Amino acid sequence: KALKKCKAVAILDRCESYNGNGGPLGCEVEAALFRNKIMIETVNYIYGLGGRDFTVDDVYDVFAQLEDADQNGTKVEQFQYIGLRK
Repeated sequence: KALKKCKAVAILDRCESYNGNGGPLGCEVEAALFRNKIMIETVNYIYGLGGRDFTVDDVYDVFAQLEDADQNGTKVEQFQYIGLRK
């Protein structure tokens, strides 16, 4: 209920789940929002895998992506990895 006035929410997970839908915290938050009929944009970001760094610039990128999605209607993937090698 605390998130019901938000336009978008970034859910940051430090681990991945076996369900293929993001991390465990992301799945729980999305389920709670759905149960409370709060339909807002959520993006589950998974960071720090394999001991990789999560920097302040990464945080700025997360907020910039959510702001762009809100203001310009840009489509954002349901969950994303931060800092993985390509």
